[in-house]
Amino acid sequence: MNVGILGSGEVAQALGGGFLKHGHEPMLGTRDSAKLAGWAKQHAGGRVGSVAEAAKFGELVVLSVKGAAALDDSQLERLQREFPRARFVKAFNSVGSSQMVNPQFKGGPPTMFICGNDDAAKKTVTGILDQFGWETADMGKAEAARAIEPLCILWCIPGFLRQDWVHAFKLLR
Repeated sequence: MNVGILGSGEVAQALGGGFLKHGHEPMLGTRDSAKLAGWAKQHAGGRVGSVAEAAKFGELVVLSVKGAAALDDSQLERLQREFPRARFVKAFNSVGSSQMVNPQFKGGPPTMFICGNDDAAKKTVTGILDQFGWETADMGKAEAARAIEPLCILWCIPGFLRQDWVHAFKLLR
């Protein structure tokens, strides 16, 4: 699948490498292609283009840019209102970039919490999460992002307190 990744930071680069590793064709979209010169050299087959080129290239488009903290509503909800025809799925915000692809933990596969308004888009994302070594927990519609987005803050606390940046969440049933 062609995957457009809008962003050029650590998360975009980690996901781009993961998509490439699992047989997809990623294109990272950036305002500054020089920022991704090293990534492109390390990842034969990975492409770099403008944000518009990556968005047009992708059958699946991943938004991987820094987001503002949620105030009255979530970033996903704001984006969904702004772009009502887009099929957004919230994922990958509750773990560090080094563990996004094929995470290895003693307790088994961690859980990635997702949400979004389009069931088919969530099914596609679930398939990718399966490839990347995750269990998926669908939390419902876009409004569930209000609960999922703050997991990023919770995930960061052990890192700031104890320099422990290699951990993930698991939903036990």
